[in-house]
Amino acid sequence: MIEIVCNDRLGKKVRVKCNPDDTIGDLKLLIAAQTGTKPEKIVLKKWQAPL
Repeated sequence: MIEIVCNDRLGKKVRVKCNPDDTIGDLKLLIAAQTGTKPEKIVLKKWQAPL
């Protein structure tokens, strides 16, 4: 399992554990379950570049 740190830039930082073979959609669902944000609204970026 890998651990991903997500920051919503409003002060909330969440750590999500997922499998390396999970898709981006699966990752968004895991983040949504922990933050309460809809998965459709989540935009994942790495150093300002969208994934």
